[in-house]
Amino acid sequence: CYRDEWPCLVVVPTSLRAQWAAALQQWLGIPERDINVVFKASVACQLDGLFNVVSYNFMAKLSDELKRRQFKVVVADESHFLKDPKSQRSQATVP
Repeated sequence: CYRDEWPCLVVVPTSLRAQWAAALQQWLGIPERDINVVFKASVACQLDGLFNVVSYNFMAKLSDELKRRQFKVVVADESHFLKDPKSQRSQATVP
């Protein structure tokens, strides 16, 4: 079952975070309590939801937390944001 592959990280453009959270609820029936939408990246930020929706802009700031969490599934919407493999954003997102 695909649920065995959770937790999941969903990386999206800033403007799509809320839309992704709503789609996860609508299409997969994920309860709101299991969806963590990150609106502010900080040292104290915890990526502890079953689904964690994060904007590309926060990836470099959250690199330590991303390494700690070791997500089994990563969805990169609008993945052309990762076109430069040398960028901090790409290095924090791609293993």
